[in-house]
Amino acid sequence: MPSAVQAEDFSWSSVLISSTPLNFSRTYLLYQTAPGSVLSFVPCYQDYQCARLEVPLDWSASATENTTATLAVIKLPAQVDPADERYGGSIIVNPGGPGGSGVQEILDRGKEIQRIVDSSDDTQHSRYFDIVSFDPRGVGNTLPPLTCFPDLLSTYFWSEAVQAHGLVGSSEQAADHLWARMQALATSCTDPHKDGADIGPYMNTWSTAHDLHQIAQLLQPDPHADAKLQYWGYSYGTLLGITYANLFPNQVQRMVLDGVVDALSWYSGDLSTSFRDADRILDSFFRYCHQAGQPRCAFARPSVNGEDNENAISDLQQRFMNILSDLKASPVWTSHPNPDIITYSDVRRLLKLALYAPVDLFPTLATILADLEQRNATSMAGWKTMLREEMQPTHCLDPECQSHAPCREACQYSFRVEVTAGTVCLDLNQKLLNTTREEYWDEYLRPSIESSHWMGDTFADFLMPCARWNGRGPGDFKGPTGAQNTSTPILFVSNTLDPVTPLGDAHAMSALFKQSAVLEQHAEGHCSFASRSRCTENYIRTYFQTGELPALGTRCETDIRPFGVEEVSDGISPTELERTEL
Repeated sequence: MPSAVQAEDFSWSSVLISSTPLNFSRTYLLYQTAPGSVLSFVPCYQDYQCARLEVPLDWSASATENTTATLAVIKLPAQVDPADERYGGSIIVNPGGPGGSGVQEILDRGKEIQRIVDSSDDTQHSRYFDIVSFDPRGVGNTLPPLTCFPDLLSTYFWSEAVQAHGLVGSSEQAADHLWARMQALATSCTDPHKDGADIGPYMNTWSTAHDLHQIAQLLQPDPHADAKLQYWGYSYGTLLGITYANLFPNQVQRMVLDGVVDALSWYSGDLSTSFRDADRILDSFFRYCHQAGQPRCAFARPSVNGEDNENAISDLQQRFMNILSDLKASPVWTSHPNPDIITYSDVRRLLKLALYAPVDLFPTLATILADLEQRNATSMAGWKTMLREEMQPTHCLDPECQSHAPCREACQYSFRVEVTAGTVCLDLNQKLLNTTREEYWDEYLRPSIESSHWMGDTFADFLMPCARWNGRGPGDFKGPTGAQNTSTPILFVSNTLDPVTPLGDAHAMSALFKQSAVLEQHAEGHCSFASRSRCTENYIRTYFQTGELPALGTRCETDIRPFGVEEVSDGISPTELERTEL
């Protein structure tokens, strides 16, 4: 029997426009509500609830002169009723980016998050939580949108052109083309003569932290009580959490910051050292591959009795370099599954994703490298096709998106580079405005590549738009200062080797917050979800249940490693590690 509300029957636009009940062919009744200053949730997507929340467009302006933004909010309800003594309130999640859709994150991973944070024992002291998120400013179904293109089809063509130019260094023209495109993008996004409302000047992290505070306040059972935020943020979501904790230190009830951004570096515009551990993860790929051997690692050579491990690993590295060198000189073509060519930049982009998620993607990388070594491009072309398809979300957020091409406005929730640029550049408060190409190369790009040969150039365009992003965000927040004493200590979580948020940055940020703790997950990849660890999950669950932090120096082993190998790669250099579990 169909549930009361199916995903394809829910439309954010209808929540925005109407308060009249509508009938749909596959449901009995859907109650709809206009946006307002309180959270009025309606059923959506089978097991979830959705709402539209009006917040000030400019949190620094007076109420009389302010217009509003409308946030799309989603909730996975707790397993118990709010009146139950075991109800633990709401945990708000931010998936990172900046530019990640919180609505999509909860639809994709909300039930997994709820499984981790909810009590594993059904006692009177157990706590069960709502899992809540929202589309931040400029993202998805939050309004007004950031307007840089006349329509989404233009956005799609522009993005495809950026991909076609290739990475910086892939050709003589790539760097010039990328720089020029990003200057054009920034000029369009910040055009003061654009028609209609635009979120552009109000997308900085300071503003989103105030949105987060407002949502936390409205989720309180007592509307007159101070907001007590319970929060789990990943990657950029850790920067949002750090910003919130500096602005509202007495209103933190639980805060897990997972894959920690150095907020001091972010707000200063110096992100080059963020990639300093990335190359060591690629070293781990070769070690894991050799250790697993064939058939688990398709790129491994058949084992030879008495072969020296280091020589075998060096051979893998050299073969990898040869493949990239050949592709840089001459792309490979294929007609399956579609006519396509495979370039140096294509493989580098796959490598970037693999460094983020080694458990999931190292086997894929190995298979593709083995094929490309034979000049067989079929598997890589299949990967590119699948990646394009996966850019469309698992859950369509609007019925129009199911019945029309993906460039309809109903499908505006996909990740967009201009949203990332808008947040980053406003956070920098014009520090890079009018920077020349040469200055950008010297001050940002060259140090990034020196920090990581394999990751630095893939982020070449990250700050490029800021050279022409002519706008300042409200609040004038310059980053955390001094040691904050939050109402509840913060739990920082980091993998031993993270390609973009190093473990050292977690310790640096922990030093800014009194009594906080760092939990190290002994793994490679970005954020704790990169590798399953019951040990890590147990510590996070205990923290949300009771507020108890891990002891100083706690490290957790993982339950699975790349290629299913049994021992940790030498790339992490384990030294007498013991598994730590509750």
